[in-house]
Amino acid sequence: MKAQAIHARVIDTNTTRKPAASLPEGYPALASGLLAQARGLELLAIAAATLVAARVAVAIFRRT
Repeated sequence: MKAQAIHARVIDTNTTRKPAASLPEGYPALASGLLAQARGLELLAIAAATLVAARVAVAIFRRT
């Protein structure tokens, strides 16, 4: 969800104020890179949360 919001913000600030033809060449690559980085961070956060949940589940299981 955050990646989509960041992507929308990048599109908002870069393309709605200027025609796409007038954008410098680096902007689409920058926007794409930022979106990929945001997606990667989101996946990393999900993986970390899953790992924590698994450790909690194992700790609870060992106590019973």
